[in-house]
Amino acid sequence: MADRISTLPDEVLCHILSFLPTQHAIATSLISKRWKNLWRSVPALHFSDSDRIGTPSLSYWKRRATMQNLDPYLRFMEFVDSVLLSRDASQPIKIFSVMISSPHFDSDDVNSCSTLVVLKLHGLCLDGFSSVELPSLKTLHLTNMLFPKVRYFMLLLAGRPILEDFKTNGLRYDSRYARFDHREFENLSLTKLTRADMMDSYSHLPLKALDNAAFLRIEIDKEYCGFDNFPVFHNLTRLELISVKFNWDWIIELLKHCPKLQILVLDQYEMYQVGDCSKGDDENWADPGFVPECLSLHLRTCTLGVGNSGGLQGTCAS
Repeated sequence: MADRISTLPDEVLCHILSFLPTQHAIATSLISKRWKNLWRSVPALHFSDSDRIGTPSLSYWKRRATMQNLDPYLRFMEFVDSVLLSRDASQPIKIFSVMISSPHFDSDDVNSCSTLVVLKLHGLCLDGFSSVELPSLKTLHLTNMLFPKVRYFMLLLAGRPILEDFKTNGLRYDSRYARFDHREFENLSLTKLTRADMMDSYSHLPLKALDNAAFLRIEIDKEYCGFDNFPVFHNLTRLELISVKFNWDWIIELLKHCPKLQILVLDQYEMYQVGDCSKGDDENWADPGFVPECLSLHLRTCTLGVGNSGGLQGTCAS
């Protein structure tokens, strides 16, 4: 049987390899001479220090480290460094994804990558950097991340002029440094942002930094409930709010600043308690004196839910 895949252009083969974990992409170098150096030009790097994240079995790196009497994390980082040093330097890195069970990661590996377009980090602690230069970054996903200082999180976002897709889930900060001077980042602006999905994250990001988004999902906490001035979300068509107990006055005020909103989702959780956000609850409800423009002109769907109950969905007549 003819090997038709190997006859494909290098660009096509590298694109195919970009969907594989980097360890597997390198393994294809054993297929034949045709494949020997292709992995060095793959524009996407996917690193994981375990066979499958979340399984109880020993990871590949732990097994190798045990045999060589080395620290598993150091062994993994040696592999990451060797890949970065062995790549074709003329080929840009566009996607860099790291999933690691060890909480520490040397952010210097990616802090100044001028060609990086997509950055996805899972389960890491980012510490000890004063600036991050990623001028080409368009997608940033942070999952189960620990930032010893809130300022490190803000620095990661500052200077991202073309960021389009931003997602967080489970951000944590060292309680000793949970507070910081918001004035340093009060002018933070993500002018190219189209999608912001911030679930299960106590975020210090000001709402005005998200005003260009077309899709916005945020968990409302005391930080957001305390905002006095809302930006106008000119492009926002889908808004999802998650809270413990909704501050209806706050929501009405927010909706006044979403003139093109078409889809509204309100999801309420009952297992936590948030002090300041309980103001303006059902017992103190008062009909608003002004109906937000989006409710009367553009809104098509409104979904009200409690936790995972599915909620109540209504469709507005056009």
